[in-house]
Amino acid sequence: MKTTEREYKVSKLITIPIQTEARDFIPPEIPFIGQQKILEQIAIGIRNAKPVLLIGDTGTGKTSAIRYLAAKTRNGFRRLNLNGQTGTEEIIGKILLQNGSTYWVDGVLVDAMRKGYWVLLDELNAASPEVLFAVHSLLDDDGYIVLAEHNGEIVRPHPDFRLFAAMNPSGDYAGTKEMNAALISRFYVVKMEYPIGAVEKSILMERASIG
Repeated sequence: MKTTEREYKVSKLITIPIQTEARDFIPPEIPFIGQQKILEQIAIGIRNAKPVLLIGDTGTGKTSAIRYLAAKTRNGFRRLNLNGQTGTEEIIGKILLQNGSTYWVDGVLVDAMRKGYWVLLDELNAASPEVLFAVHSLLDDDGYIVLAEHNGEIVRPHPDFRLFAAMNPSGDYAGTKEMNAALISRFYVVKMEYPIGAVEKSILMERASIG
């Protein structure tokens, strides 16, 4: 990453570079309260350019944690909510027709790869096999995506690009399914739990601007 001398200090030993270049889609900063260990674990994945998979129940702060770190480091942040209806066109891209001519439009994932954004694939274990196959190709050692419908163009990720995914525990939620162990093994996995009562109360009070 291109950075200034400043870095966001997640802990005494872990820092993340702060972007110097202008970025679209930088999220507003919303405090992420009382779960410092989670931020540290995610930051390790970011520092090492590893794809990060967050596993936890709804409401444990999976999206909030990534959004918070993106805001702190001035990185563009894109989020895709996956379900059985989400097609590869939304994440990879598609060909459109205008005035008798065709042109290619990048999907959210490919656009983020080109421009160096962070992207979160939410509800990964609710995605269709076609979407998972496309993601799997990015997680291979070579780490690129081939746009078969766009003259076979090979898209390699910008150095600032980071891939995150989130999922609820398999089988506990409608529409989810067991994930392929080979796919999960390609992620740096962070497991998230509900915060303790006092922390949860602080979060609710902050979100409601109380106290």
